[in-house]
Amino acid sequence: MDYRLPDTARPIDHTFQRTAGKGFAVMARNRSGETHLADYRTSGAAKFKFPRHFGRSVSRPANIVLVNTSGGLTGGDKLEWQVTCEADSSVVVTSQAAEKIYRSLGAPAFVDARISAKAGSRVLWLPQETILFHQSNMKRHLTIDLAPTARGLFGELVVLGRTAHGELKPEVVFHEDWTVRINGRMIHRDAVKFDSAAASLFDRCGGLSGSGHAFRAYATLLYVGVDCESVGARFRSLTDQLAFERGTDVLAAASVLSVNGGQKLVVRAVASGAYALRQFVTRLLASMDDPFETPAMWPL
Repeated sequence: MDYRLPDTARPIDHTFQRTAGKGFAVMARNRSGETHLADYRTSGAAKFKFPRHFGRSVSRPANIVLVNTSGGLTGGDKLEWQVTCEADSSVVVTSQAAEKIYRSLGAPAFVDARISAKAGSRVLWLPQETILFHQSNMKRHLTIDLAPTARGLFGELVVLGRTAHGELKPEVVFHEDWTVRINGRMIHRDAVKFDSAAASLFDRCGGLSGSGHAFRAYATLLYVGVDCESVGARFRSLTDQLAFERGTDVLAAASVLSVNGGQKLVVRAVASGAYALRQFVTRLLASMDDPFETPAMWPL
């Protein structure tokens, strides 16, 4: 039997379906002092969940969970998030699960996140880790605008490859940039760009630590608030302690800087994997005088 298509058959369409989604949420404080959802809109694969703690006091922050219903991202996909925290509100933003970035045929997956924190607000932006699969390609932009009296801790965790699948030296392309402003004045601009050579850089970190670990994950955290100096002292105490722990799974450093009339605290860490990195970030949160609540979606 001849299974060949006739000459009049239509050519195969190589256009692939792509994920797209936008999510917009506004959180505000009501007269009783509780932070509540004031407005939100979503489209496509971008969804929000707003879990509530049983018996939650009015002083506890409201939770926003980012959900990508496509289950991961690949080349050509695009997600956009926008979260506004109105005056005196308290908000914790995380994601439902680790974001998986699959192999790309060339184009990058794109994520754009924008956070606005008004006067007296308090926000924690801490999605679960992003896992870059072998041959993945991703671009991510994070834009943060804060009022002078707002406080915020913003973090992103990245894992290189799936070690359980043998991706010990994954070839990835990853571009990320952060823009942070206080009252319209830029106080922080950060750009990370690496390609398939990234794994060897992390191997050098493992050699420097003397731990023998192959470091495959890293985190960038930024704290902005009037108490940067005191928070920075606590963070540096923890990072210094890690440096002297034999066989440590984490190497980290913290610095407090003054820029354009504002203060910022920058923490960078590398780790053997996502679990060690999560433990480190949880310890950082707990070390603060007025600690941010660890996101409920973070299983350890």
